[in-house]
Amino acid sequence: EDFAPHRTGLDHLCFGVASRAELDDWRAHLTARGVACSEIRDYTEPIPFSLFTFNDPDGVALELMYLAA
Repeated sequence: EDFAPHRTGLDHLCFGVASRAELDDWRAHLTARGVACSEIRDYTEPIPFSLFTFNDPDGVALELMYLAA
């Protein structure tokens, strides 16, 4: 069966990056190629992190995240 975002199972997949600058670079790379991405959101709780989201061609929700150490 093809992926369906509202069916029980895979919700999303998250990949970590090594720095905030790398997160910025990935977003610029993807948007330059026509991928619709969210803005980068910065959080402080429960730990400092930044992320943006987008969907792959099958509709699977993906995240790229930087965890500030």
